[in-house]
Amino acid sequence: MGKDKFSFHKKYGICSRKGLIIFGFWGLVSWPFWTAHSFAEEQASPPPRQAEEARLLVSIGDQLWEIGEQARAIEKYQEALKLSPLNVEATSRLVFSFQKAQYRLPKGLKNELGDQYYLYFLRLAYQLQAIEPKYRKDPKLLWEQVYFLEKNRETQKYAGEVLEALQELHPDDPEVLAKLGEFRVEFSLSKKEKERGIELINQAIDRNPKEPKYLQTLGEALLKIGKDAEAIRVYERATNVIEDDGKEALYEKRKFAVEGMQVFRQHAKKDEKNGILTPSLMMPLDERINVFEHFYYLIDPKESFHPYEQAMVPGERYLLTLYSKTDNIKKAEALLAKYYGGEGIGTQGNARFIEEDFTKNWIEILEKKSPESEVLRTLRATYEDKWGEVAPEKKDRN
Repeated sequence: MGKDKFSFHKKYGICSRKGLIIFGFWGLVSWPFWTAHSFAEEQASPPPRQAEEARLLVSIGDQLWEIGEQARAIEKYQEALKLSPLNVEATSRLVFSFQKAQYRLPKGLKNELGDQYYLYFLRLAYQLQAIEPKYRKDPKLLWEQVYFLEKNRETQKYAGEVLEALQELHPDDPEVLAKLGEFRVEFSLSKKEKERGIELINQAIDRNPKEPKYLQTLGEALLKIGKDAEAIRVYERATNVIEDDGKEALYEKRKFAVEGMQVFRQHAKKDEKNGILTPSLMMPLDERINVFEHFYYLIDPKESFHPYEQAMVPGERYLLTLYSKTDNIKKAEALLAKYYGGEGIGTQGNARFIEEDFTKNWIEILEKKSPESEVLRTLRATYEDKWGEVAPEKKDRN
C-alpha cells in the first residue's frame, strides 16, 4: 500500500499510516463505550471546580497505587475522567495501568464491559494520542496499543500499523524487528511478505544473538511457513546460545529441546509407514541423528517433568530406528542397555513401553550384527521372562 495515500497522517506526527488507526479505527473500537455525551461536548473544558476535583482524584489514585490498591486506584482515575473527559493525567494512568493490574481490575469495570474490557483501554490509548501530541510517538504507548490490538481477532490486523510506526521510530530495535517479523509471518497473505517477516526476525537475532527468545520467535515463524527442518535447526541453535549452566538456563535449554523433538514427532506420526525416517522432513539422516541425540541427552530423565517424559518415550524409539537404518549398532546397544535396564525414563516408565514385537525385532537385529553382545542376552532374558521363548519369525516393526 503506497504511503502517499496516508500522507495526511504525518501532519499529526504519528508516522506514516498511523492516522488510519487513530481516526478511522477509533470509531470501531470506541463506540460501545461512549456515554450519552457527544464527542463535541467532551472537547469542552470542564468548569474549574470539576477540573480541580479531577486532579485531586488522580492524586488519590496515585497514592492508592503506591500502597498496592490497584483496583481502587483505577476507580479513582475513572472518576477523574468522568469529571474531566479529556484529562491527560487520568487517561495516561488508566492506559499504562492495564498490563500491570489487568488481573486486579475493578469488578464494576469487568461487569460493565465483559470480555471486551481491553477495548476500553485501547480507546483510551487513541484518545491520549489525540489530546496530547507527545504521546503520538511515545514507544511505551505504541507498545500498549500493540498489546491491546492483539487481544481480539478483529483488531489484530491493525497491530501491524503500530509496529511499522515503532520501526520508523526505532529501526534497529531487535524487539520491534522480531515482533513486526512475527506479525508479517502470521498475517501477510503473500509468500514474499512472509519471507520478509523471517528476514526481520533474523535481523533482530543479528542485533542480539545471545537472546534466545528471538530464536524462539524464528522457530515458530518457520514452522508456520512449513520450513520444519530449519525450525529444528533453530531450536538446536537456541540450546547452544544459552551459556549459563544454572537451573533456569537448563530449563530453557530443555524447553527448546522439547520443541525440536515435538517437530520430529509430528512428522513421524503423520507418516505411519516410515515414521522417523519420513522423507517429509527435509533433513539428512546423519544430521537427523546428531540433532535428535543432542535434544535427547539434553533432557535429563531423572527430572520428572511431564512434558519431557512425553518427549523422551518416542525419543528412545526414534533414535533406535535411526541407528538401525544407519547400522550404528554400538550406539543402539548403549541405548538399548539404558532402555531395558530401567535407566531411561525410570523402571516403571520403561516397563510400560517395552513391547513384544519391538523386543523381538531388536533380538533379531543384534543376532545378525552383534551376536556376542551383552545387550542381546539382556533382551533375550527380558523376552523370555515377559512373553516366553523367542519365536523364530522376523517382524521388522521398529
